[in-house]
Amino acid sequence: MSQLESRAQSPPAVPTGAPRTCHMSSPSDQPTADGQQAAIATCPNCGEPRPRRFCAECGQSDRDYRRSSWAVVGDFLRETFEVDSKVLRTLKLLPRPGRLSIDFARNRRASYVSPVRLYLFASVIYFFAISQGPWGGGAREPADIAQPAATSQDIGTTGGAASSSPPIQAQIAILKTWMSPETGSKLDEIMQRPGGPELVAGFLQVTAGLIERLPDESNTLERAWLAVGIEFMHDPGFFRDDIVGSISVGAIFFVPVAALMLALIYYRKKRYFAEHLVLQIHIQTFSFLVTSVIVLLPGGMLGTLASTALGLWTLYYAAAAMKHFYGDGWLRTLFKLCLLMLLYAVVVTPILGTVVALRL
Repeated sequence: MSQLESRAQSPPAVPTGAPRTCHMSSPSDQPTADGQQAAIATCPNCGEPRPRRFCAECGQSDRDYRRSSWAVVGDFLRETFEVDSKVLRTLKLLPRPGRLSIDFARNRRASYVSPVRLYLFASVIYFFAISQGPWGGGAREPADIAQPAATSQDIGTTGGAASSSPPIQAQIAILKTWMSPETGSKLDEIMQRPGGPELVAGFLQVTAGLIERLPDESNTLERAWLAVGIEFMHDPGFFRDDIVGSISVGAIFFVPVAALMLALIYYRKKRYFAEHLVLQIHIQTFSFLVTSVIVLLPGGMLGTLASTALGLWTLYYAAAAMKHFYGDGWLRTLFKLCLLMLLYAVVVTPILGTVVALRL
């Protein structure tokens, strides 16, 4: 009987696997919703809750500059160091073909400078180097045109045997007929300089094929290139002021055009256009930086060898970047690079000629 009473007084056993009851705290033990909201700071920029250091809505950090001057200076130095570390990491990986583009395709972007900023930075260096290089100067001096030597009508008597031939005189007549009066007057100014008739004669011999097609009304591109040649002979500084200016305007357009060509060539890779665009931006950025070094190299044999080596390095970089990014072999990559360069020349040359013609 005592055993039965002890069993009745003991709590029933809980079967294995049955859910156990836990102690339920009273409502006063649980934090209220108001307490939770009070514990989470709000972003002063957008007003959204900011549970961590950076706001998930606008990205602003929790740094407050309403502090002592030393703390503010320390934050400024820290932010500057963070930006510099991005630049250093980006410039360190830029010479490695395709590495930055591959990381971007894998959505690893926070550690590097954005491709657009990197491209703009390289563009500024490139056009500054062009303006300071041998193409940037060389504008004619007033003394060069002070001694009249001849006019385009007198080329037969002052320009030597090559310039006195009837075909060259006919070419000058065609030029003056189809070019603007301003271009014709610049041709006369060139003829008035010492050595001008010989310079014009050589130019006409090189461009004889273009001049023959001038009577065709549809050959506006030929007129544009001939006008560019006359402008360059008239003032070599024109290359810096107008041609480089045209390239700077067109380069922004050329990058997406080349990216579209990459998308067409590698359409089987099933990549997004943004990925092709980032790869082309990185290739163009590297090309700008290397070309900036090339145009600043001194003349002579050493400068020529260095320029050739850097030019070959740029071509290798483009091929290696395409190979690593798309995963093709060398033979297929080189074939597609040649196809890309051919398409680029066919498309970009008329566009550049049109831009130059509009600036004349």
